[in-house]
Amino acid sequence: MNQRNPLGPTNRDLLIQLRDEPYAWPGGYPRYAITDDCGAICSGCAKDEFDRLDEAEPHDGFYINMLTVNWEDNDLYCDHCNDRIESAYGDDEESDHE
Repeated sequence: MNQRNPLGPTNRDLLIQLRDEPYAWPGGYPRYAITDDCGAICSGCAKDEFDRLDEAEPHDGFYINMLTVNWEDNDLYCDHCNDRIESAYGDDEESDHE
């Protein structure tokens, strides 16, 4: 069920946008979703888990509240698949912990 947010796009609108446009334009910055429980969802999961995320309800942990850019966080991981979410300006080599 997709409830309409009177202040902006629906969960489905945001999910489609992340699935189809994983990089912000202009600039080509990597985007990810922030869910209603402050979790991070990568663009890969937006593609692979579209149906499951599309059925999300508010307050279930998978409802997308907004899309944003990962500017510099080298330790940001998707809360669904645990893959690292690419950063725009972070040093990718710093994220390789020894």
